[in-house]
Amino acid sequence: MSEIRAKKSGLAAEAQQKVHGKFDSQFAQQIFGWISCVTGETLPTTGDINEFISTLKDGVLLCKLVNALSRNSDEKVNNSVLPFRYAANIAYFLSFVGNYVGKNELFQTVDLYEGQDPNSVLVCLAALARKSEKVFGKPGLGPKEAEGGTPHHLKTGEAIIGLQAGSSKGATQSGMENKIKRSRGMRLMSEIRAEKSGLAAEAQQKVHGKFDSQFAQQIFGWISCVTGETLPTTGDINEFISTLKDGVLLCKLANTLSPNSIKKVNTSTLAFKQMENISFFLSFVGNYVGKNELFQTVDLYEGQDPNSVLVCLAALARKSEKVFGKPGLGPKEAEGEKRQWTPHQLKAGETIIGLQAGSNKGATQSGMIMGNTRHM
Repeated sequence: MSEIRAKKSGLAAEAQQKVHGKFDSQFAQQIFGWISCVTGETLPTTGDINEFISTLKDGVLLCKLVNALSRNSDEKVNNSVLPFRYAANIAYFLSFVGNYVGKNELFQTVDLYEGQDPNSVLVCLAALARKSEKVFGKPGLGPKEAEGGTPHHLKTGEAIIGLQAGSSKGATQSGMENKIKRSRGMRLMSEIRAEKSGLAAEAQQKVHGKFDSQFAQQIFGWISCVTGETLPTTGDINEFISTLKDGVLLCKLANTLSPNSIKKVNTSTLAFKQMENISFFLSFVGNYVGKNELFQTVDLYEGQDPNSVLVCLAALARKSEKVFGKPGLGPKEAEGEKRQWTPHQLKAGETIIGLQAGSNKGATQSGMIMGNTRHM
């Protein structure tokens, strides 16, 4: 995915530079030292941010760490070079670590794979390292966690009345909606990560504020016309994202425009399968639109920049009639006009003297002194 998208620019690039500027290289060295101690792997010791990301981004080392910590865990490690396989490895790690650390200590898959926020990856690994000795009986890192209260402390706690947990010896909060517990294998990545905050949240709000709902309605109208699907007509940003994020509709659009261009469409609810669908679509559309008109998988799946999704679909819609013979959207692209010159016209062109390029068959502008200083 990283090979078929444009680089960040403007506000997004500025925000990422600020986040990367806070990266703690010394702490990264300590984290890699701990992982090396637990897994037995030989890891870089420089603490360089790019080295940190490249070492972890495929998720293989993270899965090895999980299997080394917990004997009950036997995750299948994907060694494929396909991006969605990397995302699957990271998702497995997040599913595991989500059982032991707080939600605010987790990171998003894109924070590591796209290198958007390596600091949050450090925070997550540090939280796991603190649990290592107490929970897994492995070497840890950082301050030792409290062992718990004495029987006296526990007895004292019974005198404190608190209904936050929903019950106090008969008094309950039974009216509260119970959260549905999902199996670890079915939990989506969006359910095991902390929400954006601070600079990242501010940047995302600005990006979402530029979303063109009317244009989104037109894009959905075009997709509906091509695929025959009945789609929402409100142009709401959340509805736009939720309709497209699993990638199924995008794959159907690609196959309608060019039959059998995407041979396998995933209907699974697993996050990395949905991201795979988006990756298939990007590979298809990358053959017809410019690199600067493509979007990143996370722009759609994570809802980070739905505007770039609109731009990409609009670019494809302009090509629709000319390339695929399907209904299009927007201005018709120029067909081009090939000019035919007679030998007489070509010969006449040779008599025109133009020195703008600095030379005319041996005659140059080397003797001109316009703009030079006068030498006495």
